Amino acid sequence: MAKKKILIEQDESLSGRLGEFGSAVMQIVEEKGLPKERVIEVVEAALSAAYKRDYGKKSQVIKVVFDEVAKTAQYFLVKEVVDETTREFVSEEESDADGSEPESSRETATPVAESAEALEIARRHLNSSLPNLAAIDRAGLRRLEQLGASVLLPTLLKRVRHVVTETERVQSGMRAMIAGDWRTFGDLMTASGRSSAVDYDISHPRVEELVAAALSLPGVLGARMMGGGEGGTALILLPRTLVPALTDRLTDEYYRRHNMADAATFVRVFGFAPGAKIEHVD
Repeated sequence: MAKKKILIEQDESLSGRLGEFGSAVMQIVEEKGLPKERVIEVVEAALSAAYKRDYGKKSQVIKVVFDEVAKTAQYFLVKEVVDETTREFVSEEESDADGSEPESSRETATPVAESAEALEIARRHLNSSLPNLAAIDRAGLRRLEQLGASVLLPTLLKRVRHVVTETERVQSGMRAMIAGDWRTFGDLMTASGRSSAVDYDISHPRVEELVAAALSLPGVLGARMMGGGEGGTALILLPRTLVPALTDRLTDEYYRRHNMADAATFVRVFGFAPGAKIEHVD
């Protein structure tokens, strides 16, 4: 009976923290004029997942929200909101017990610079002759994950994870392309885009919203951001027969919402054609 009472008290305490966080999120959504329905859908799902677990600190609750939101195609739609809310909501908990500087206070660095920093740490703990992050395998990634934030900051670990998993996806993608397995290739393409957004932080909310709209159409095999990130183009893999339906979906779910011009001018169709190939010369 005493155990049940403790669990109830913990449950109510966690509910209060989530409710406070959810309210803070929605206040920022209102201020920024973001598409409320989509944000509510993603954040509520994340809060529901966090609610099922027991955490003693607000910052741990927020971490679960990040993890759950990151699993969705609409991650970047709410990332800015969650970032801003988190800074205000858990700022008093950021300092480590040893008085070290919180990660959020580090000077802004590019993903490339952070990857170089992560490589130096990996060389100290894995192999001093490690040529690059792409040379790290899954076992090495697990070893780095076990080092803890005091050695490898979460942001740096994310950079490593992106490079390691992206290298795997490239190899798998080559095999899928050679086999003509476009469903698998599309899945890898989508996963690559999400990793670029979540673990390498080079996407943009508007592009991720466009990607989410494309993926909501049945029959689309894959979609992801393109270029160096921070806005621009999305690459979408689908049968040519679905192009008219895709144009309609993007018009309804994206272009009209952003008061953009004729959607048809924004959709460019490309097909496969003979290109570069490997030839063995005796």
